[in-house]
Amino acid sequence: MALRGLSLTETTEHISMYDEVQERDQGATVFTLGALDADTRARIGDRAMVMQQGLDGNNMFVNSGTRDLETVRFGLKGWVNFLDKNGVEIVFSKVTMLVNGKSKECVAPECLDALDQPILQELAGRIMELNSVRAEEAKNLEVE
Repeated sequence: MALRGLSLTETTEHISMYDEVQERDQGATVFTLGALDADTRARIGDRAMVMQQGLDGNNMFVNSGTRDLETVRFGLKGWVNFLDKNGVEIVFSKVTMLVNGKSKECVAPECLDALDQPILQELAGRIMELNSVRAEEAKNLEVE
């Protein structure tokens, strides 16, 4: 079977494991997620990796917080039924940002600020899964 490229137009819905309700029709918060394009993936990778000269040589570190934030900034496409502490729905909004010289829509800063760290990490992980080789395609990559 041939490999298939990423679809940048398709989205998937995600209900957080932290949501007490796990069904959309019962009031769960539903996040809409999408894959990241190549420029955005490069930006995230470049910003997340840090090289430092230590006494024992070069050390590479991953700024996982930055990686997760940037992944969600560009991979979160919307949400439904996400409430503030008073039970009022938080309106999802986007802004435009330059990424490697190209205009990209991304999540507005005030929306990112509404996401607590565990949910941000969970969403980032799920978005990265959308940018991975699928299981049936991985079989083609196995070394015999």
